[in-house]
Amino acid sequence: MSRSTSIASGRAPPRADSGEMAHQKKLAAIAAGFNILSVSNCHGTRPLQTLEQQQEVESTQVAAESSGVPPSPGCTTFEQLWCELHDTMVPIRGHAFIQLRRMLLEGRAEVWQHRDQLLEACHSAIQDEDSYVYLSAIQALAVLVDRDSDHLLPWLAEQLSLEKLSVEARLNLGEVLLRVTKNFVPITQEILACLRGLIRDPADLVCHAAVLALGCIIKGMGQKIFKVMPHEVKVIYRELKHLYATTSDSVTKIQAQVAIEELSAATQELLRSQPRMEKRIQILDLYNASGS
Repeated sequence: MSRSTSIASGRAPPRADSGEMAHQKKLAAIAAGFNILSVSNCHGTRPLQTLEQQQEVESTQVAAESSGVPPSPGCTTFEQLWCELHDTMVPIRGHAFIQLRRMLLEGRAEVWQHRDQLLEACHSAIQDEDSYVYLSAIQALAVLVDRDSDHLLPWLAEQLSLEKLSVEARLNLGEVLLRVTKNFVPITQEILACLRGLIRDPADLVCHAAVLALGCIIKGMGQKIFKVMPHEVKVIYRELKHLYATTSDSVTKIQAQVAIEELSAATQELLRSQPRMEKRIQILDLYNASGS
């Protein structure tokens, strides 16, 4: 009886603070995303390791535990990330999209192989009500589209035209499109140089397309063309005037005339928007009422 009592007394009591420890782990994972101090039960606070190491050790395990899936040593990077993206806790889901963006920027091959699934997850997350989730998903989706713009940019434009999406979802997709198009600035000069060369092409169809593209660019930019490419405006105007005066093709002549008119309208809009310099001169009447 005494032996059984001693054995019973020697057993470790069940941990009553398991919920508290899980809560501490989740706080540590969230803190890793903001690069702040994590919580320690023994020594108060301790400095974090690098952000990548902290995410691999804490954030992934906590996300797996909260989703009901135990962490496995053989779990791949994508499986860990996929587990976090579908977590029930808002901070962990938002942190997962931040981690997804970082992995895409690093060029992780395993993550890129599942881009279709990640694209679907990002598209669903931008409609989330929590700002931390949909803002992180916007940044991740922008990197995803930028890495495969030939295929995903038309898809993004198609999604913007869907009427079934809410206004908030369209605004978020517009933010993604804005982030992607900003990365096209370095190749603007190459596009213009290519179009300027193609308007001299002897093939009529190629020349038609180049002049039409220039006209659409001028019309879409309006007076902002003088801020984006101020040095190319004069050259483009001279080449369009030369093409209009020398070409014998009627279609090319009409398209060149339309492009010239669009450029002239942008110039007039710029001049009207600038403040007019006026100077008012007032002459005081020194006439004395007494007549002297």
